[in-house]
Amino acid sequence: MTTFVDLFFLAYCVTVVLATSVLIFSAVREIRHRGSLSLVEFDDSIRSGESTPPVGVIAPAYNEEIHIVDSVRGFLALDYPDYEVIVVNDGSTDATLERLKEAFDLEPASRFVSHQVAATRPRQVYRSRTDRRLWVIDKENGGKADALNVGLNATRAPMVCCVDADTILAPDALLRMIDPFLYDPEGVIVVGGTVSLVNGCKTRGNQIVEMGMPDSWLARFQIVEYLCAFLFGRMGFNRLGGNVIISGAAGLFLRSAVVEAGAFNSDTVGEDIELIVRLHRREYERGRNRRIVHIGETVAYTEVPEDMGTLARQRDRWHRGLFDTLWRHRKMLFNPRYGLIGTVVMPWFLIFKFLAPIIEFGGYIWICWGILFGFIAWPFAVTLLIAVFLWGLVLSLQSLWVNHESFGLYDDNKSRAKLFVVALLLNLGYRQFTVICSVVGVIRHLWGTRSWGAMQRRGFDSAPQEAAA
Repeated sequence: MTTFVDLFFLAYCVTVVLATSVLIFSAVREIRHRGSLSLVEFDDSIRSGESTPPVGVIAPAYNEEIHIVDSVRGFLALDYPDYEVIVVNDGSTDATLERLKEAFDLEPASRFVSHQVAATRPRQVYRSRTDRRLWVIDKENGGKADALNVGLNATRAPMVCCVDADTILAPDALLRMIDPFLYDPEGVIVVGGTVSLVNGCKTRGNQIVEMGMPDSWLARFQIVEYLCAFLFGRMGFNRLGGNVIISGAAGLFLRSAVVEAGAFNSDTVGEDIELIVRLHRREYERGRNRRIVHIGETVAYTEVPEDMGTLARQRDRWHRGLFDTLWRHRKMLFNPRYGLIGTVVMPWFLIFKFLAPIIEFGGYIWICWGILFGFIAWPFAVTLLIAVFLWGLVLSLQSLWVNHESFGLYDDNKSRAKLFVVALLLNLGYRQFTVICSVVGVIRHLWGTRSWGAMQRRGFDSAPQEAAA
């Protein structure tokens, strides 16, 4: 029995290494390909082109009084010729709506809100007197998915950019995300971009004026995590069949495709991943080949948790969302009808994302059990643990190298040295903590938990006024 269990864990580790190596190779090729398409001249043609599609930026907001004014100012300062901003106040119990009224001189306004997708009816619609591109819709609380659907019903733009209200969009975010649509207007329905941390950065109103390293070690660990997830994970899946995750912090959607698919589902905590998988499913079932892609450029900055409780709730919710989506669309798993999404990408997420923390947690329990009862093969156990640690370190260091070569975030010598230390320590405690959170998420989902949980916010660090120079 012990030999069989040992061989199982060994085989799983070897499989993870091989699968991740393929993903890294695919990601590097995709990053190089994406870099060859980036032309400044193309940006100029987007800015001046009459055919550039209008975009509706939809930001659901629930109790976001700390961030909301700075975030909306950032949305209104985007470098894009034709767009509107629709903030959906989802029944906030704090001063979110009052902050918006004060900062943007809102007045009640008349605007037709359709019923193309099921959503709560608005209580009141406001429009800014100071910037007529800004609309604010006040509604009863119905959750993030419901708020996004209200925004979809309100906008008439053919493209919609769904963002979190606590997010600062990069000034060129829409320029970057519209690129794949313009290169392949008939073949792309969703584009997502890299999300970076605002923690440690200096902001002035609506802009990141200075990239910085957060003081919190918990946030620093998440920097390396985000680099691995976005630079390797999502860029690699572009080459392996497509992405099934587009970050809820910022994604650009073809509105007609989202409406046709039934829009966001309020009956899940992972409304973003569930919609993406549903879009893939519908495309294959209708014999179409429109893609969902990720670009490597940073398009948004978001605040990550700096306390253990908030981080635990976030990772719990993420894993519950993944579990729920895989179960809802289990028909796609290993099904050739759904192309590479069904035969490669969905199984990859099942085996290496959903099951990985469960198997890893089981491995720790097995080692502790073996120590307690004296049957553990020490050379094997120690070798396996060292191999897992070293492979995690290799992934982290490769992410830092790709970031340095291609994107240049945290690229001063001091920050690179700090992130090197973070990469060394990532698998010594932090990784095990997130594994436990994911396992708890599985248990809570089986128990029937559907709540989001409260997310504590610290707010952006404001730079001195002269920093903008």
